[in-house]
Amino acid sequence: NNILKSPGADSLMFSTAIHYNIEFDPAPVNIQFITCSKDNKYIFGYGDSLIFIWNIRGRLENIIRTNHFPIIDIKMFENSKLIGAVSSDSILTIWNTNGKKQFSVKVQFNNNNTKQIFKFTRENNVVSLLDGSDAVILNQEGKILQTFKRHTGRVNALDISSDNNFIATASSD
Repeated sequence: NNILKSPGADSLMFSTAIHYNIEFDPAPVNIQFITCSKDNKYIFGYGDSLIFIWNIRGRLENIIRTNHFPIIDIKMFENSKLIGAVSSDSILTIWNTNGKKQFSVKVQFNNNNTKQIFKFTRENNVVSLLDGSDAVILNQEGKILQTFKRHTGRVNALDISSDNNFIATASSD
């Protein structure tokens, strides 16, 4: 960052600074986590009970307030139309990126693996660990489309294959 702010006479660093030294609108609270959307259109993150969405030019597009915090995981759908967050009270909430709440559902998770609680599918559905079953597929309104019950022990993690054809769950059984 210091090189980008003061590139000196180096022409390559000067041109790099012009393209990549972006001043971002400030967040109203300390940021605890931040990442980029898969389509590289947004930078999103959270702090306290707020979720932030910036565009790539640094403009704060939206602040979403959640009543469930602290947040332990956050993901954005690959087309940047949905964002989801899981809080320490086991509530998964999905919003559209304009901040309209789609649904909330109580999930289960293992504190040792908070990054594999839920995933978005290519069809804009959500696969999540759910108390009382291994995993579920939920539509954008939170309606259960499919339930998976194969394990005898508590399920600790889930993932979706890169081709979107398989769902894997991991358990202690």
